[in-house]
Amino acid sequence: MLEEIPYFRVADPAQVEKILKEQGIQSSGTMGESDAARVGKLLGTQGIYTGVVTSVAVRNHPFTESRRVCAQSRSTYETRSKSPEENCIKWNQFSVECLRKEGIVSFTARLIHVETARVVYRTQIREDAISSTCEDRKNPPAGDMELVLRAKERAKLTFRKEVAPSYLVVDLPLMESKEGLASKEAEQKLNQGLEATKRGRLDQACDLWESGIQMAPRSPSLAYNLAVCAEAREDWKAAADLYRKAGQALGKPDDRVTWGLERVAEREKSLLRDRIK
Repeated sequence: MLEEIPYFRVADPAQVEKILKEQGIQSSGTMGESDAARVGKLLGTQGIYTGVVTSVAVRNHPFTESRRVCAQSRSTYETRSKSPEENCIKWNQFSVECLRKEGIVSFTARLIHVETARVVYRTQIREDAISSTCEDRKNPPAGDMELVLRAKERAKLTFRKEVAPSYLVVDLPLMESKEGLASKEAEQKLNQGLEATKRGRLDQACDLWESGIQMAPRSPSLAYNLAVCAEAREDWKAAADLYRKAGQALGKPDDRVTWGLERVAEREKSLLRDRIK
């Protein structure tokens, strides 16, 4: 919908199936332009979409990952106030077998103008869903059917975005934690930025947080909020780097960071597909 007005009025699927049977057309995907126009006129539509699924597959991609285990540690006396990483003085390297599974769904679609029986739009959609695991992990990879269904839903969403534009508003949470703020000045910059967002001035907030992170580079809140700034200006690489920095500063899983990384990865993937097309 655009400004609460329907972008399309869609014919009743049951009515479509009824007319296809009456006209002796076995599949809407393989019908020619003239048949599609005839069906469209009977439905009273201006255009009719037809399409063909070109691929439904699951591919397995074996790979290896490196691991290391501590073979020799420092003495008890030497380990005081040291992390496990710092405590180890000799590491053993080894490899583990892993599997990356990819579910793929692709289809072609075209829009036929009913009055002229001409193809006025065509597209090819390809989406995938991926699941990976290694032999030293407890979680098994997703099943074939689950991956195909995930890819199918993504393909449907991509098609819908292409043929029916819509506005999407995402409400992104900000971080307010004072963790890692090494000075009163840095804390002030964080708070002033948060106040600026309440006035609708994200641009001012981003400038304040940029100043603050120079004083407190290990602040997860400043790194995370700057990632939101980068995402808002569509600088996907900077956003991903800052979300990772925030996650490292936190030292523990955080849903906001995870969600941010997923959004950015999906956007980068979408842009790559557009360039390939």
